[in-house]
Amino acid sequence: MKKKSDQRPGLNVLAQYARGDRESMKFWSKFIEEDAECRSNAVLLGRLSRLIDAVDFRRTLPASTDLAVSIFRGLKADGWGESKSTAHLYFDSRSVPLPEGVRSSLSSQYRLKYQTDTGQVELSVVPVYPGRFEVTGRFEGEIPGETVEVRLKGRKTLSGRFDRYGFFSFPEVNPGVYSLSFQTSTGPVVISHLEL
Repeated sequence: MKKKSDQRPGLNVLAQYARGDRESMKFWSKFIEEDAECRSNAVLLGRLSRLIDAVDFRRTLPASTDLAVSIFRGLKADGWGESKSTAHLYFDSRSVPLPEGVRSSLSSQYRLKYQTDTGQVELSVVPVYPGRFEVTGRFEGEIPGETVEVRLKGRKTLSGRFDRYGFFSFPEVNPGVYSLSFQTSTGPVVISHLEL
């Protein structure tokens, strides 16, 4: 069994230190002040706690709820992660509230980000004229060359190809629910329930 002097303080101890609660933990205060890594972690925790205190959670609750609903809707459409190739939504710009004093742009463009087992997919959806969208995307991961086909399947199936930087584009897409799929060097990637 380790002696207390051989142990390093846990995050809760570093958080207490960062909040200024040094009197109740004299032993750890001395240790933290002498240990550079612990001291920098305590400073970081102090900054994070001040940021969290400054957040108005009432303003962020609707955005958090919308994003959670989108994530769970996507998981349900995927069969709750039965397929390892399925990409999972983790960012939807439509759910992010604008800072105070910032007006939204006239364009209703938005961005979506998905995580896969082999990389990340970022999509940008831009209205080009009423009832039509341009969907551009980029896969940050390994794809087996420019010949890889990307399919956007809804009522119609559209096909495109990656360029050498991992970008692809569909210039005119009708509103609807789609799935987007392509092949990577380690297997297929599928984004299901993509609502435009």
